[in-house]
Amino acid sequence: MRMQRRAIVAIGAVLVAAVVAGVFLWREGNSAGTSASGDRALVTGYTSSTMFAQSGPVSVVLHGASAACIDQIISGLPVNTAPICAENIAMYEIAFTAVAGPARCVDVVGYACGSMVEVTVDGKETTRYDGKCALDTAVRRVLPAVATATKRKVTCADW
Repeated sequence: MRMQRRAIVAIGAVLVAAVVAGVFLWREGNSAGTSASGDRALVTGYTSSTMFAQSGPVSVVLHGASAACIDQIISGLPVNTAPICAENIAMYEIAFTAVAGPARCVDVVGYACGSMVEVTVDGKETTRYDGKCALDTAVRRVLPAVATATKRKVTCADW
């Protein structure tokens, strides 16, 4: 009887460990960002923009912890359920490139109107909401001063 109890406890512990490991692996695979601190992020802002176009791209490359920080912010943005603006201009773009591990294509575009952020991971697009301006602020901090169109806060009310 005592031996059966030990066997049941051991099997139960193995099952719990397998479920916990499965949950962590599932979460890792379903992240909005790249989830790898070894990635490279190309962050692009603009020197000028109008309601219809932007010009003068200015880019910086982030590696390691800096790229991972941007990725973590993107992963934490909620899905956007608000109406999407009909006329919207891209204020910044971020392209992640995997340095090691499986190749993934991750592109992020932040828009002026409605704090909308488009995240495309391996061709699958989701719209996210940067309502607290966390990603917008992080992007403006890493870009040089010449990216004036991106560095100034522009909203739909400014049009």
